[in-house]
Amino acid sequence: MILLGIGLFVASYLSVGYLFHLIILPETKPDLKNYFEPGDDFESERGGNKIEVLSQEGNKLRIKLTFYPHAEGPPVHIQTGWDEYYKILSGELTLTLEGEQKKLGPGEEITIPRGVPHKPSNPTDEPVVCEVIMPAQFVVYLSHIYGYMDEDKKNGEPPRMIFQMALSNQYFDSYLGEGPPVWLQKTLNFLLIPLARLMGYKSFYEKYRI
Repeated sequence: MILLGIGLFVASYLSVGYLFHLIILPETKPDLKNYFEPGDDFESERGGNKIEVLSQEGNKLRIKLTFYPHAEGPPVHIQTGWDEYYKILSGELTLTLEGEQKKLGPGEEITIPRGVPHKPSNPTDEPVVCEVIMPAQFVVYLSHIYGYMDEDKKNGEPPRMIFQMALSNQYFDSYLGEGPPVWLQKTLNFLLIPLARLMGYKSFYEKYRI
């Protein structure tokens, strides 16, 4: 009976929660075709980097990504739906791939296949400038994640970041590469989305728009 009660509660929570999330109070979604223009940029104190839009072709965005000296970069992470291309323009990028470090210098290129845990960083005293190709949708929500973390130090820590990522990862597609399996992270996000909406979290914030 206890298990039945828990099952009914979860089913009701998800049914009502997703009814509000998807139909009654749907989220604002940006028009990706008209969102970016060449020269658009943003930088993040937390990420230690700056992103400048170079061009957009369909859903693909070509950006100039600068890692400032001693930038730790993002945590080890995984994309499940797209491959990530880097070309080093200046400096030396440290790229951790599946636990092993690679050093990439000017003119070197690499494509990181989807599903491979990776982490770019810059432990040097000089900036590293890269040309990177990413989905436009990823960059939209990347700017929101960085804006959210930069606004308040606590935003980058649990539990706030857990709720924020639950919503953002509907479109962001970036999962921890060191931690629970991706399928478990996706399941947790699915369960948390209605609660995150009820608590006032959003995937898209107008104040972080580039």
